[in-house]
Amino acid sequence: VNQRYHATAMASLILRGDLESDGRALQDTRLVSVPLLVEDDNGDSRSPENRLFVDLVHTTLTRLLGGEEPLAADVFVVNFSIGVKDARFAGRISALARLLDWWAAREGVLFVISAGNINDNLALPGIRAGAFEQANGSERRQRVRAAMQASTFDRTLLAPAEALNGVTVGAISKDLGNHRPPAQAGIISLEGEGDTMPQVTSALGLGLHRTIKPDLLETGGRIEVRVWPNGHDTGLRPVYSQRTGLVAAAPGGGARGTKKSRGTSPAAALTTRAILQAAQALTGQDGPYEGQELPRRMLALLCRALAVNAARWPDDARDLYNEERARLGGRQHARAKEEVCRYFGYGALVPELM
Repeated sequence: VNQRYHATAMASLILRGDLESDGRALQDTRLVSVPLLVEDDNGDSRSPENRLFVDLVHTTLTRLLGGEEPLAADVFVVNFSIGVKDARFAGRISALARLLDWWAAREGVLFVISAGNINDNLALPGIRAGAFEQANGSERRQRVRAAMQASTFDRTLLAPAEALNGVTVGAISKDLGNHRPPAQAGIISLEGEGDTMPQVTSALGLGLHRTIKPDLLETGGRIEVRVWPNGHDTGLRPVYSQRTGLVAAAPGGGARGTKKSRGTSPAAALTTRAILQAAQALTGQDGPYEGQELPRRMLALLCRALAVNAARWPDDARDLYNEERARLGGRQHARAKEEVCRYFGYGALVPELM
């Protein structure tokens, strides 16, 4: 238990949000946390070596939702903040994604799935490290965008994020607290104040048959990058430290019992939190279904619809759309929209609107 940093952080973010900026407990809500992975002393996770992971997931969902005496018969949303590192989407839906789609169709349960984190270094050709560090925010973003486009097929969704029936969540590089760490040599943020940009590590869509994936973005903590010279080129390496991130509970987290979390997993956890709050508003006081016990399938469908329809393209997405139209030509508006959806999906979730 003292090694389950990831699972503890996800439970904390679902139940209380970012502890620095929010911390309010969900009311009348229970969370069932089922550990599927084995974690080592460094907090790295892997599936058990003696079990097929897709079978482990199926067995777990059967215990929770199926059979004559399910352990959690009233569960309507499942947060799945797990990505298979070596299973990047290449046009064919994985067995794990098909399994989640089958459970969603059979039981009417809503899966909230993290898009996955691509921690590979990013190469920026044609610019030296010093020049990149001194460049303004607009030039940095254009350079990073060009490098991301050149490596699109190496940065695709991690299984099971390509599932059709689930809500796939990418991450916005943004902290919710007010603390801004002091500058450190060689480490920079690619986003300026007020920007709503996907994390450079957030896996990219599109999904099967060019469907919109990720479905939406949510705050996932600010990702900083280390700039390192590579001859006449520049390399960017994601930095995972306690300088930035969302504040969540953690075993062995010092006097406060907290650590900072970043990536698409915390973004999915905050989306799950918003869905639970929406479900409470639907059936709570002054809600449209006040006092009613909605069937699981109806509650899942209503909350999915509310989440997707409460997503909005931020100004940065519209800027990217205009840049792509200029690059591709004025008539290529559909391709320009596809390129925006690859990064932003339907947009950033607005929980208050939801």
